Amino acid sequence: MDLLMSQTYPHSATSTAGLPVELRNELAQLDRRLRWVSFSKGFGGLMFVGLVLASLFLTTDYLFPLPGSIRFGFLCLLGLTVIWLVYQWLILPLARKRRWPELAYMIDSSFPDLQERVSSTVELSMNPYHGLLESAFMRDRLRQETNSRLTKIDLWECLSLRSMAIALVGATLFTIVAAFPFLLNAQGYSLLWQRLLTPWVNLDSATNLTFIVENGDRTVPRGNDALIVAEPQWRYHEGTLPRQIRLTWTNERGESQSREMSYDVGRNAYIGKIPQLMANITYNLSSTGARSRTYAIEVADRPRIVDVRLIIDPPAYTNVPQSIVEGAIGTIRVIEGSQLTAELTFEHPVAQADWVWQTQRLTDAGPAE
Repeated sequence: MDLLMSQTYPHSATSTAGLPVELRNELAQLDRRLRWVSFSKGFGGLMFVGLVLASLFLTTDYLFPLPGSIRFGFLCLLGLTVIWLVYQWLILPLARKRRWPELAYMIDSSFPDLQERVSSTVELSMNPYHGLLESAFMRDRLRQETNSRLTKIDLWECLSLRSMAIALVGATLFTIVAAFPFLLNAQGYSLLWQRLLTPWVNLDSATNLTFIVENGDRTVPRGNDALIVAEPQWRYHEGTLPRQIRLTWTNERGESQSREMSYDVGRNAYIGKIPQLMANITYNLSSTGARSRTYAIEVADRPRIVDVRLIIDPPAYTNVPQSIVEGAIGTIRVIEGSQLTAELTFEHPVAQADWVWQTQRLTDAGPAE
C-alpha cells in the first residue's frame, strides 16, 4: 500500500470514465453556457470599442478634413484593433476548453451550501485508483448527494450575466446613437463613413460647405487660361459664405501655387483663373473647414490641320463634273445647290471637329466626321 501511494501516476491515466453521467452533463452544459456568455460579452465590447474609435474619426474628419494618407493610417489602425479584439474576445472564448475541476470549482464557489461536493466528486471520479484509496460506499453516497443538490440549483447563477448584459446594452445604445445622424442627413453622414472606409477614393470633405465645380475635370489647349467656377452649397444647414476661398494647384513636378477666388454675387459662384497652362495639373478648392475633392486638368496641343481637300459635287442637272480643290484657301465659287465635302488631315488624332459657317443661309450641315 505504501508503495502504491508513493507512485506518480502519468497524465494519460486521468480519465473521466468514472464521472457520473448526470454530473458530466451538468458540467458540459455549464461549459457551453460559459462559452456563449463570454462570446456575447466580447461581441458587445467589440461593437462598443469599434464604434467609439469610428466616432472619434468621424468627429475629427468633420471638424478638420483629413488627407487621404491620415485616413488610410487610421483605417489600418482600426482594422488591426478589430482583428485583435475578435481573436481575444470572440475566438478564444469559443475555443477555450475548460477542465472538469475548473467547472466544478465554479459551481462550488457560486453555491457555498454545496460544501465543495462537486469538486470532491469530480476529483474522486477522475482518480483511476479510487477503488483502492477510499470507501466505495462513501463515494456513491457523495455522488448521490451531489446529483440531488445539482437538480435544485440554476447553473445560470454561476455565470456573469450582468456584465454580459451591460456590454450588449451599451453596444446597442451606442449603435443607435451612431446611426441617428442618418435620419438627419443621410448623404453627408454616408460621405463621412465613405471617407473612413475608402480613404484611397478622391472625395469631397463632409463639412457643411461644399463646392460644385463647373467642368471640374477637363482638357485645355496648351498655353490657355483655365477658368474655375465653383458654386457653393450647404450640406446640412445654411450658413454665412466666406468672401473668398483658396484655389490651389499642383503641377507634375509637385510644385504648388495658390490664389484667392472671390465670390461673384451675380453668378452665385466663386471665380478664379489658372493662367497659361503648359502642363497637366491637379487642383482643389478650400476654405475654413471645407475642402473639395482633387480635380485634374490635362493640357493638349491645339489640333493643327496639315492638309485640306474640298470636294465639290454640282447639281446633277448641270452636268458639271465633280471637282476637287486642294488647300481650300481663299474664295471658292460653286454652283448653287452643290454638295461640299471637306477632308481634313490633322497632325494628331481628333475626336470631333465642327464646321462653322459664316452665313445664316446654310443651316442643314452636320458635324464633321
